[in-house]
Amino acid sequence: MRAPRSVELTETRVESASEAATATQTQAATTGATGAKKRPNLFVRIITAPFRGLAKLFGGGDKDDKTARDKAKQKKDTQTTAANQTTPAQPDATTTTAAATAAAARTEPTPVVVAAATSASPVAAVATSQPEVLAEAAARSVRAGEKALSVPPTFAATTPSATTPDATAPQPPAPSAEETVDYAPRPFKPYIEGVPGDPLSQGRALLANGYNNEAISELSVAAVTGPDLVEANNLLGLAYDRRGQHKQAREFYERALSVAPRNAQVLNNLGHSLYLDDRYTDALSHLKDAARLDPADTRVANNLALVYGRLNKFDDAFKQFKRAGGDFYAHTSTAALLATARRDRDAIKHYEAARKLIPAAPDVLRQLITLYVRTGQRDKAEAAQRALDKTADKASGVS
Repeated sequence: MRAPRSVELTETRVESASEAATATQTQAATTGATGAKKRPNLFVRIITAPFRGLAKLFGGGDKDDKTARDKAKQKKDTQTTAANQTTPAQPDATTTTAAATAAAARTEPTPVVVAAATSASPVAAVATSQPEVLAEAAARSVRAGEKALSVPPTFAATTPSATTPDATAPQPPAPSAEETVDYAPRPFKPYIEGVPGDPLSQGRALLANGYNNEAISELSVAAVTGPDLVEANNLLGLAYDRRGQHKQAREFYERALSVAPRNAQVLNNLGHSLYLDDRYTDALSHLKDAARLDPADTRVANNLALVYGRLNKFDDAFKQFKRAGGDFYAHTSTAALLATARRDRDAIKHYEAARKLIPAAPDVLRQLITLYVRTGQRDKAEAAQRALDKTADKASGVS
């Protein structure tokens, strides 16, 4: 009876060894799949094989293997889920482009906004490093009813600016020198109404109204191209005399005299220019020539009287003043020359002679008061002052 039992035990051991080998292979496969368990020692497997065989006989081995496989699968799923949550999935390039295009089409145009590195939004945090993730996040924000962020300038499509000229567009040609507009301010140039517009007429009118510089500009043209070169040069000399440029003035007078040497008006102006330049002897010569050519010209007589006064020839000056304006004018003008020369008593004689002609002349009374005081004649000065006051009272009463 013992022999069969021995055979049965032998068969049982064989089955247990086979089951142990099967369990070992299953455990090795499970351990390789999960990577969590370590391979046990060979000696331990041999010792524990009979017990696993017995568990197999009573139906316990399948349950343990299934439980181990379920745990390994659950652990693998947990690791996969954690990996998916840690690293965002990279979307396909075609899907990303389509999503970004759809988001841009559904969102109204907004100005380009560069996402700050400190922004609280996860989309803004990866804006400068992952444009695909930014586009996918923008698409998700649009689907969720939020306002999408614009793509940073580095990845945005370049659009022609209204203020930036297009290098490929044809540029208008640069204006030529003739077409260039000069906006520099122009100096004021007066125009005398009611006078012909030719340079000579305008120059003469401008000089008569005191526009010396403008008159020179017009007369310079007339002195070159005008029909009357004598008058143009004569007026140019007069304009330069008024500016105090007597040397330049004489140049124009001499030009006029080179064409018309017997012109009394040009000779008179040249003599007066020499008088203004303190050249009295030369002035007297030209003025005498002018007086012989035109004895009735009062301007020549007046200029001669001034030259005679500078030469201390006051009697000759009185005669020329009388020829120029009469007795009263001669006395007052000669008295003025004498007072300038500090010949006060001679000046008083001429002013007293002028007062006899016009007793209430206020200018004569004022000059007499000054000369009386300077010469120590207090009584005459007070009498002249009372006469001047009466003249002033009468003038105020009439007005």
